[in-house]
Amino acid sequence: MASFDKEIVFLRLPPFFGKFFTHPQECQVPFPIAYAGACLKKDGFKVSVNDQWAREEAPSRMLRGLLAGDMGMLVMHVDSMNRDVVMDTAWAVRRHCGRSLPMIATGQYADVFPESLVGTAGPFDAAVRGEPELTLVEVARAARSWQEAGCPGDGPDFSGIAGVTWSVADRSRIVRNEDRPLIAGLDDLPLPDFGLFDLDRYAKMSSFVPVRGRVRWGWIMSSRGCPFGCLFCSPTLRKSYGTRYRTHSPEYVSSMVHDLVVNHGCNAIAFEDDVFSLDRNRTIEICHRIRESNPGVFWTAQTHLATLDGEVIQAMAEAGCRGLCVGIESGDEAVRRVLKGQSLSDSDIERNVALIHAHGIQLTAYFMVGCPGETLEQMKKTVEMARRIDPAMIQVAFFTPYPGSPAWDRYMVGGRHEPDMSHYNRFSVNLSAAPRKDVERLHDRFYTSFFLRPKWIARYVTRRLPYVVLQSRGREWKLLFNTLVYLFAPVHSVKMDSMDSIRRL
Repeated sequence: MASFDKEIVFLRLPPFFGKFFTHPQECQVPFPIAYAGACLKKDGFKVSVNDQWAREEAPSRMLRGLLAGDMGMLVMHVDSMNRDVVMDTAWAVRRHCGRSLPMIATGQYADVFPESLVGTAGPFDAAVRGEPELTLVEVARAARSWQEAGCPGDGPDFSGIAGVTWSVADRSRIVRNEDRPLIAGLDDLPLPDFGLFDLDRYAKMSSFVPVRGRVRWGWIMSSRGCPFGCLFCSPTLRKSYGTRYRTHSPEYVSSMVHDLVVNHGCNAIAFEDDVFSLDRNRTIEICHRIRESNPGVFWTAQTHLATLDGEVIQAMAEAGCRGLCVGIESGDEAVRRVLKGQSLSDSDIERNVALIHAHGIQLTAYFMVGCPGETLEQMKKTVEMARRIDPAMIQVAFFTPYPGSPAWDRYMVGGRHEPDMSHYNRFSVNLSAAPRKDVERLHDRFYTSFFLRPKWIARYVTRRLPYVVLQSRGREWKLLFNTLVYLFAPVHSVKMDSMDSIRRL
């Protein structure tokens, strides 16, 4: 099959683009791009990735380099946190390239607010709703046909492509094609193309693996979907789409581990499933396969704490698991029921955290403050729980009702415009029973009271620091610096190279 003479370029912009970002965030390989890139290349297209999460260029330099390339189609991820920087950049590209360059949006905003991105309101030709891999192949075919025909009319014809919202008739009419079903047979997808990325630029920073010397992280999403339906959960925070749980087979997962270890030189793996251990028998089988076929490879995973038990935790530890990331959210069970239903009790937390500690697995715990109806006393119980269960690392978010979440439908729809949202950097919407200033003050003190404990500092110096200084390529010092700035600076983000440089170009 003939291919584009030009490349399909994926451009990924972080929410802190153009700023010196002070709340540490991990730089993880974007799975939708890795899978979509593999599908597009299998169909004969040339693909490249410009990931500013990893490259961290100044906005003006990034844009000049992008426009100097030979693009056949531009794909950009848009969500609530990076919406403004993406829109500014996309409009700048549109001004330079005119209508000859097909521009496609993916991500949370494309899924929830596609009409705001296309037509006269937005710079994009189409918005891909839901899982992007198979849809982008069909979109690329339509763009190629349009370009081969000499770019007639107002743009490519995306009619009949499920999962696409696009504009026709001089961009004045928006068409929403039928929804595309979630991908059922995940094993039918090609292996994600990690050759599109410089893996040395990506790292799991919330936990570490005990490898002396150079560590190269590999990334796996072995399942998709989460049935728990947490109040705050949206495509902004999720790694996959949908509530229906779908899995790669243990054989496929084993082949992904083998590909990362043998073909990409990885000696640490991060499983980024929304709920890695939902199917306990499958989890145990995956652990057995990793232990038998890839001994000595350490890994981390993200999961729901209530899906664990002693046998599963032991199997994970014996297979090389050294870190687990879990969402606890609140130390008050009543608040947690509002957020997570009945899925996680105090007894689940205490029992499974003790087992995780006993098996030598580091725990990273996610918490929230400022939840709907939450009092200051209930938030203090969360601080107390964090100190009591003593995870290796914490992340504390403000409750944020992102579009696409049940919280958005419950609290925001019907008159309230979406504010500037960022669950780590600003308390966008106060739905709690406490004054905003008190919540913000408690949030900051939550971090300082946890990380400045002599016990935590001693553990950090004796356990983590000896490994990560050697293996982190300077990331650990940046993490420490950003953490200190975040904890003690009067503002949580400082302008570096203003997006005004993008708007002027």
